Amino acid sequence: MYIYENHDWPHFIFDEGLVQSYEKRAYSLRFFLEGILSVLNDRRAYGADVLGSSLHSSWAIEGISLSDDDIRTSISRRLDFPSTTGKPKGYYDGIAEATLDAVQNHGKLTIERLLSWHRRIVEINPGVKRGAFRNDSVYVVSGSYKNSAIIYEAPSASSVPEMMKAFLSFVNSEMHSDLVMSGIAHLHLVLIHPFEDGNGRMARLIGDHVMARHSEALPGVLASAEIRKKQKEYYEILNRTSKGSLDITEWLTWYLERLIDAYEEAIRTVQRSFAIKAFFERAVECGINEKQDKFLRKVLAEDWKGAITAKKYAAITGCHPDTANRDLKKLTACGLLHREGNGKNTHYTVIIE
Repeated sequence: MYIYENHDWPHFIFDEGLVQSYEKRAYSLRFFLEGILSVLNDRRAYGADVLGSSLHSSWAIEGISLSDDDIRTSISRRLDFPSTTGKPKGYYDGIAEATLDAVQNHGKLTIERLLSWHRRIVEINPGVKRGAFRNDSVYVVSGSYKNSAIIYEAPSASSVPEMMKAFLSFVNSEMHSDLVMSGIAHLHLVLIHPFEDGNGRMARLIGDHVMARHSEALPGVLASAEIRKKQKEYYEILNRTSKGSLDITEWLTWYLERLIDAYEEAIRTVQRSFAIKAFFERAVECGINEKQDKFLRKVLAEDWKGAITAKKYAAITGCHPDTANRDLKKLTACGLLHREGNGKNTHYTVIIE
């Protein structure tokens, strides 16, 4: 039996005590993150990065690759960032418009609004209906072509309009907290599968809308990046939840765990950005030169690998090995680097408070 065949569909049930324990942890981290972000110099830039990362992850879950630069350009342009560069691209602009409407416009969801999002986020394809509900049956299939198996049959196309009315009535209510409502709304839309294509992206976008609807600022966290990290689990739990009873405890606790992971990662990221800012304030006071500044910024970038050595310093800055050793010695004396080893084994680590 598929979940929607239950007599009480769509009245989901869950272990409130268990879900509440995850919910409390998620809200505790959310409030802590919001406190940190409240003193951030440019909250909009951080929010734009969060949206860009979330969209990239959400599309990647379905095997679609977005250009990071293009999506961030489209988002930034709509947030009136003066330094935004790059040429507008229609598809990316449409994605940005739908996403910002979802997380900034806290008005009630309507059929028309959902269809407008769908029309913007689904690629132009003659074989796919954009901005409209499906007219045919939909099956979720697992495996390769020759060894494929149907793992989920969505409700009949004729039942979609009425199901979507009930869905919107629930989403526009405040029956539960925003985080719990976000998880239920995400699942509910996936189970209805109202579109020919883009159901996962739409479900995640609606979940983002619900999660952000009582916040005046751009979201500090969205779920897609953490869901992508556990993509296999994501599909497995959706598959299990789609069959049997209306008890969605397993899905909700899993979804809230991903939000907890997202908040913890965001807190680490923002705290690191503050620490790096303080680090370079100390570096300026120490009077570092242009080569030292360039090298330190490279080291503190996310893509740095391995130990800090004079050889790497010379290669990156283009200086003589003797100059590299003198510069690294000065950075050590300033308390910016810690030296370890001797001779050819000499290497350094950055000191970030």
